[in-house]
Amino acid sequence: MSHPQPTVLLTNREHFLTPFLMNAFNGTPISFFPSDAPDTSIMVHYGTNDATIVPETNNILADVAKLPRHVVFISSWEIYGHRSFKNLTENSPAMGQWAEAENAISERATHDGASLSILRPGIIIGTGMDGYAREIVNDISRATYCHIEGNDAKVSVIHSLDVAQAAKNIVGKSGTFNISDGVDPTIEQLAEALAWRIGHKRIFSITPPKAHRMARVGDFIPFISPLDSRKLKMQTTTRTLSIENISQTINFHPINVIEYLTNHIYDESDI
Repeated sequence: MSHPQPTVLLTNREHFLTPFLMNAFNGTPISFFPSDAPDTSIMVHYGTNDATIVPETNNILADVAKLPRHVVFISSWEIYGHRSFKNLTENSPAMGQWAEAENAISERATHDGASLSILRPGIIIGTGMDGYAREIVNDISRATYCHIEGNDAKVSVIHSLDVAQAAKNIVGKSGTFNISDGVDPTIEQLAEALAWRIGHKRIFSITPPKAHRMARVGDFIPFISPLDSRKLKMQTTTRTLSIENISQTINFHPINVIEYLTNHIYDESDI
């Protein structure tokens, strides 16, 4: 006896990850929240940012009578805070709005008997990206982004293509999983690759003392200095994730983001 093909429910139609998820689940019927599709068996939930993820999650949980059999929640590295961390594992303390959203959906999944797979990606790079990566790109485009001499801070990054593929492959495998490309480039390398991607923009360097002076000015008069204490901390803090868990759970071989940004020849077929 044949069974109807399940529908994948995506919860954020306008999000930049949506085209990548649709491509990863190619061949599977897709619906968008809110949906009355009776055969939905997979829900992929992904929010806009830390300011809206809790109300977005609560809205979905209130609207859905019962969660589908399998739920994938694409969370964020920001659940670990903006402190310095290196090769951080999933059992590290979680905090903030992303943690609240994870807890809410986890409690509901337990109540409804759904499997829940939580992905915690590093900085996501890809067409339409938002968050810290978009902030870097915007500053480079305005010629206000500067390297800081001697800065060797590293970050975990992952391409949108691999976030979407991981979301597909992790379905039915309960647990929490950090995801990144495993390369952990320096922030300087990431900025240079993004600058190359948007038209070979040149980035100048400043000394640490000048960076701190600019940050102090930017804290009080943001229109005079492009740098403030928040940006300075983000730019000089190492934040890298361990991907051992997901690498042992699924076939996970992400692309090198820096190499992709600098070597991939984009055309109309790219998402």
